[in-house]
Amino acid sequence: MPYTAGGPSPPAVYAEAVATYTHTIGGLDFAAPQDWMCEPFMLERTGLSIAEHQERTVANYLHLRAITPELPFIPVLQGWHLADRLPALHRPDPQLQRRRPSRNPLPAGATAVDAAPDG
Repeated sequence: MPYTAGGPSPPAVYAEAVATYTHTIGGLDFAAPQDWMCEPFMLERTGLSIAEHQERTVANYLHLRAITPELPFIPVLQGWHLADRLPALHRPDPQLQRRRPSRNPLPAGATAVDAAPDG
């Protein structure tokens, strides 16, 4: 993810970078949103819960899809343990379903790892 001096790039700057990669390098099957990591040290750093990190990751995905629907952003779901992901998997988001990219669609709750050929 591109970074500025103050931290992660704003979503529009990140989307512009992904568009540049798409047009100059090519062959981009999908791109991840700017997800909020869920490692214990990151939770300690932010003071937020895993659920809040997941919500912010989904919000970033939805924002990126809204501003650049032509780019192949895919939903991801962060968690430190499998149990961290289960509540989110059983809470379908109609807004997320409507905005799922038509190119390389994934089942609800799937991640980029699930989409990998050997995943």
